[in-house]
Amino acid sequence: MTRPPVALTIAGTDPSGGAGIQADLKAFTARRAYGTSVLTALVAQNTHGVERIYPLETGFVADQLESVLSDLPVDAAKTGMLFNAGIVELVAAQSARLGFLVVDPVMVSTSGHPLLEEDAVAAMRERLLPVADLVTPNLPEAALLLGEDEPAAADPAAMRAQARRLLDRGPAAVLLKGGHLDSGELVDVLAVRDESAGGVRIEEFPGRRVDTPHTHGTGCTLSAAIVAEIARSRQEGEAIDADGIVRAVRAALGYLSRALRSGAAWQLSLRPEGSHGPVDHLVDLTTTPGAASAGDAAVQEAADAAVQEAADAAVREAADEPRGPELAGPTSRWAAGEHSQAAWDAGADYRRQTDELPFLRELAGGTLDRLSFVNYIVQDEHYLLGYARAMSLLAARTGSTEEARFWAGNAAEAIAEEQRMHANLLADSAFAAAMQQLEDRGLTAPSPTTEGYTSWLVSQAAVAEYEVAVAAVLPCFWIYAQLGKDLKARLGETGLEGHPYREWIAAYGAPEFDEAVRQAVGIFERSAASAPAPVRERMIAAFTQACRYERDFFDHAHRLRTWE
Repeated sequence: MTRPPVALTIAGTDPSGGAGIQADLKAFTARRAYGTSVLTALVAQNTHGVERIYPLETGFVADQLESVLSDLPVDAAKTGMLFNAGIVELVAAQSARLGFLVVDPVMVSTSGHPLLEEDAVAAMRERLLPVADLVTPNLPEAALLLGEDEPAAADPAAMRAQARRLLDRGPAAVLLKGGHLDSGELVDVLAVRDESAGGVRIEEFPGRRVDTPHTHGTGCTLSAAIVAEIARSRQEGEAIDADGIVRAVRAALGYLSRALRSGAAWQLSLRPEGSHGPVDHLVDLTTTPGAASAGDAAVQEAADAAVQEAADAAVREAADEPRGPELAGPTSRWAAGEHSQAAWDAGADYRRQTDELPFLRELAGGTLDRLSFVNYIVQDEHYLLGYARAMSLLAARTGSTEEARFWAGNAAEAIAEEQRMHANLLADSAFAAAMQQLEDRGLTAPSPTTEGYTSWLVSQAAVAEYEVAVAAVLPCFWIYAQLGKDLKARLGETGLEGHPYREWIAAYGAPEFDEAVRQAVGIFERSAASAPAPVRERMIAAFTQACRYERDFFDHAHRLRTWE
């Protein structure tokens, strides 16, 4: 039987929703983990600070913990505010049952209120650090964990040294957060035990500081996001080695950066002066209307059946008509290696069904009615806005400057090209008349098919592993390039000259687009080659799903009445 990854947070509350248990559960959900929680204290706090703390009895905390652990398979857990030595000792004693344990040593609130009793600091040093898989202190917390007289690190070199010293206290990894650096630099330092790297591996994650006072709960959110990433990996059977920890931290930092930027301009407080608001935990879950229905199994099965029926009927009724492009061939000149070829093969059934659609067969023969083509262009304009957003997210998430430049450039080009094509179409009176018909019938808004595809694509780009997100956007490059190549080869220069849709065919058969496809497939191949087997499987699944969406997108342009 299948189940979601299970993440557990052991922490205090925040009734204003920006930190503590509430923030952790939001981050778990945003990062696709099933969230569970154990309360350690009830806290009266808001964006201006902590007013009062009501600690729960250690025995009751133990009862909550047992309720969760005796019933649910926890893949990863985190601690937040533990408040006293008794609760710290309890968590340390139960650490073997918590899966991968992330200790966020919450000691002082953003507003300066102490959140950990004095004797609990010693218990954390001596009992909890040695059993932790990852510790995520900020600079003041790291100094306090090292000793009463230890100064906070003032630069990345000091951060590296302190991270190594904290490793000597027993944890498998330390993420030292650099948000408190006075130098203006922003860098987080990860130290991981790794025998292949000579004992300790150091990774640095430089970033750009977000100019906002709204940083309430950033530490909680980051540690919760890491837990969710690790929980997903463990639930899928992946070993959490040094590489796995690095991947989880990188993904979580990217999520936090997006959440900070999205919430930077918020004004939630009724008393904005001096307020430290939360981040936008749901930044990656923004969807367009109608997205929820896109994943409905019954709707998708009906769509599959309708498309197959249409394709079969078209083959029976029009065997002698000019055929469309052959997308279902066993090889493609763009395949860059075994992984990209495997993806192309996996999408063969959907590509074959796309090949047989009346829309593409009639487009190839030049007999496609203008209303259907203009309907396709209108929906494609909506789609490309979502597609551009997905590529922008990829540009923000990749650790490669070259890949970031590629994704960002193609995001801009997707919008520019669609605007050019739209303007050229409207300059033709016949196409302008077809556009007017669509407007008169109220069919220029995004269709449910378009909304479903773009919502899925953006969610993949935002929430899935980077490698999986690359796979999701690839078919829009690859399938269109194959279309352009096949159509140009079949029609030749003579046939293309008087063709009513020559501009569209030429755009996807152009050398510039050919080169973009080669680069996109190359990124996929490199990503798959370095990814663990379960991630490669998810890449193939995402590529195949995108092929399915491409098939439905081409088909629905020919079926105005199905969503009118």
